[in-house]
Amino acid sequence: MPQATFMIKPVSNLCNMQCEYCFYDDVSKNRAAASHGIMALDTLEMLVKQALEYADTSCSFAFQGGEPTLAGMDFYKELLNFQKMHNKKNVQINNSIQTNGYNLNAQWASFFAKNNFLVGISIDGTQALHNKYRKTADGRGTYDRIEKAATILHGNKATYNVLCVVNNDIAAAPEEVYFSLKKHKYLQFIPRISGFHSTTPALDVDAYSQFLKTTFDLYTKTSCAENM
Repeated sequence: MPQATFMIKPVSNLCNMQCEYCFYDDVSKNRAAASHGIMALDTLEMLVKQALEYADTSCSFAFQGGEPTLAGMDFYKELLNFQKMHNKKNVQINNSIQTNGYNLNAQWASFFAKNNFLVGISIDGTQALHNKYRKTADGRGTYDRIEKAATILHGNKATYNVLCVVNNDIAAAPEEVYFSLKKHKYLQFIPRISGFHSTTPALDVDAYSQFLKTTFDLYTKTSCAENM
């Protein structure tokens, strides 16, 4: 019985931030059409319909970017309508969204909580490390705004986790990064991917390995201490 999972980029490469290491920005600059804009609703409906016709037990829709909230909340309300309309086999539906958090407010957080979206929000460790790489188009750091968005998600009881992109600077500071993010409880660490023409040194494999070992050790130690 097939379980289907779809990763969807509903706004192509459109984004309201300009992160220094963004591989997708680099990819978009090296293809015939840099951006394909926002997905049309008839395309969304066709995707949902065909996905639910294929799936038998569960069907997962994961939205990424660019920045997927730029599609607008009405886009995701239509998603829910299409899922309800075309779920003829009554399969389990899971929705998730990976966001930079810049657009998130109480309205978004309430919507995600009410409709059981799993939200991934990107925070790169400490304020200094995050602001070094994750900036607005005019070069301003975004840490305070994104941390506030995470607090809003928590306050609205939305299910969320934090995704941290590990580059060499972050790999060199596992303790600082872990304890900065620990309050968010559910953490993901993924390696920075080099773009086609990136001038930033590639993530050192040994440094990344040591970072994961150290943060896992910190997690097990602090978890055991808190549960005693």
